[in-house]
Amino acid sequence: VAYFHGPDCGTPDFVKVLLIGYMGSMWCLFWGFFFERYVLQKEAALMCGVIKSLEPSGYGICSAYHGNQKLDQNGQAVVRLPRNFHEVGPRAMYCYQLTAMEAPMPSLHISSGVTRSSRGYRFAVAGGKAGGSFSWMVCIVPSHDHLAH
Repeated sequence: VAYFHGPDCGTPDFVKVLLIGYMGSMWCLFWGFFFERYVLQKEAALMCGVIKSLEPSGYGICSAYHGNQKLDQNGQAVVRLPRNFHEVGPRAMYCYQLTAMEAPMPSLHISSGVTRSSRGYRFAVAGGKAGGSFSWMVCIVPSHDHLAH
């Protein structure tokens, strides 16, 4: 409506033309999706890339373990993982998350990744406040080789 009244109504004409073009392109995208999904009923066009997959490594398989731990007088701790913790293939990827509790600990870090000992699996943390607490989480994402078998 504003386009027919000329530049006296609202924004300049070139802006109106750009907005009309933009609205037309959105209309074409919507009808393209609607036609493929509901008229042609293509299963491959479920969401046509509208919803993106956020699965780690594209497989979506991840085992997570978590807990809370206190640091010793040196600001260090060895976290023993639960008995049901298992390594998934030789090239499994471990994702760690540490959160300081009760006090800020900007230097809190993983000093040694997951290793296997006679008492099971564990990892080491350092750089925290002496006697402080932290929460931890370890996620295991299996290698592609393990998933193929």
